[in-house]
Amino acid sequence: MALTPPPPVIAVLGARGMTVARRAAAALDGARVHGLARRVEGADESFDDAAAHLAALFRAGAPIVG
Repeated sequence: MALTPPPPVIAVLGARGMTVARRAAAALDGARVHGLARRVEGADESFDDAAAHLAALFRAGAPIVG
């Protein structure tokens, strides 16, 4: 049985990146936008510690676009 990889994550660290992140997410099937909580509003998922969050995504095998 083949494992299904996690969906791609578009990581955003600042508000200015949201427009590009949404366009990228629309082009990547199933992609979700993850944003740094204190700087980004409207992300699909928020995180407080960028290094820890990205490390966890990497360990899970998620493709990460920043």
